[in-house]
Amino acid sequence: MMAIMRNPNRKPYFKAFCLKDGTPFMAIPTRRPLPKTLANLGEQIDEDGVWNRMRHEDEELDEFINSARHLVYATIANALNVNRAIRRQVEPKLANLTEQVTFLNERLGRIEQKLDAVMNPES
Repeated sequence: MMAIMRNPNRKPYFKAFCLKDGTPFMAIPTRRPLPKTLANLGEQIDEDGVWNRMRHEDEELDEFINSARHLVYATIANALNVNRAIRRQVEPKLANLTEQVTFLNERLGRIEQKLDAVMNPES
C-alpha cells in the first residue's frame, strides 16, 4: 500500500475477493501485474485496476469469521444503495432522452418525406 501512496499519479492495481456476481467485498493493493501473470491466470485489468478476482460461493461466505461476514454484508448493502442512487438519477434522464430521440426521429422522417417530394416530383 505504501508504494501506491508514494506516487499519487500512479494508477493503483488490486486483487479482489468477490461475490459470485463479481461484486468485490475486499481488495488488496498490488503492483501492476506482468503480462505473463495475467496470461497464466486468464485475467485482464479492468477500468478500476482490478486484475485478480477471487470469486467465493455463498456457501463459502458462511465459513468466514463474523467480522469478515459483516464486511461482506455491508459491501452488498453498499452495492445495492449505489445501484439505487444511480438508478434514481439516471433513469428519469434516460426517459427524457428517449422522448427527445423519438421526437427527433419523427421530425427527421417528415423532413425526409418533404425532401423526397421536392427531389422526385413524379412520384
